[in-house]
Amino acid sequence: MTESEPTRGHYTFVHQFNVECDRRGIANCGGYSPSHGQQEAFEENKANALLVADAFNVYNETGLTPRQLLEQRDALISVMRNFCNWAMDVKNGADLHPGRLEDYRIGFAETIAKTKQVQG
Repeated sequence: MTESEPTRGHYTFVHQFNVECDRRGIANCGGYSPSHGQQEAFEENKANALLVADAFNVYNETGLTPRQLLEQRDALISVMRNFCNWAMDVKNGADLHPGRLEDYRIGFAETIAKTKQVQG
């Protein structure tokens, strides 16, 4: 079985609750919740549709799902935090430990290598 890809193209929010891509219906975010008033439900459904459209557009622009971007961001923050802590240690007189610098360089390179490149 092959893994499916989402529809390529620009996703838009139309007709109050629908998400479309190249005039193809992708999602309908309309719905009613008895715990919300009519206006609250309308605003929530509109926000949901905008979020769905944006998630698809992020994927089409980056080749990464929002979840993958979050994981990549977290990995980069971790590498940078460790690097900054090491740099402060060196500034404060600790030994340079060149091997640690190489570990950070490798960690950063591995994190970047996981990025799926989108052609186009």
